[in-house]
Amino acid sequence: MTEEEVRDFFEKLRSQRQELQSLIQERENVASDLASVKAVQYDKSKITVSANSDLAQVLEKIIERCEELDKRLASCMKTLTDMRKEAYALLALCNDSRDKAVLYDRYLVGMSWTQLEKKYGRTRQRLDYVRRRAIHVISRKSR
Repeated sequence: MTEEEVRDFFEKLRSQRQELQSLIQERENVASDLASVKAVQYDKSKITVSANSDLAQVLEKIIERCEELDKRLASCMKTLTDMRKEAYALLALCNDSRDKAVLYDRYLVGMSWTQLEKKYGRTRQRLDYVRRRAIHVISRKSR
């Protein structure tokens, strides 16, 4: 793999992880919507005659949304799992444990540069240098 391909792979891994987190959050929001619909008291007097059918439509839409999100979540998790396996294989090519740790924290854990700066006590520029050096080593060894 070229350096650009290695870098792109790790960036796609990071994006895939972020997409999974977004889908999980969205699924939790939809589940919350469903719980709030269930929590409404339905034994009170109806304002309109079509209230029950309106409720059924709302529930149907929420359930359809849940099913759609579940499918997207499953697909995203499979893709992420496959990518993580490949990432571990690539990381194994990196001999320096510090370089490997920076890549791991940045791309598999999903840490921001600020979090990495705090964890390692290094500047962003230095951490980026470490990242680029590790990508170079992985690229060279993966050919």
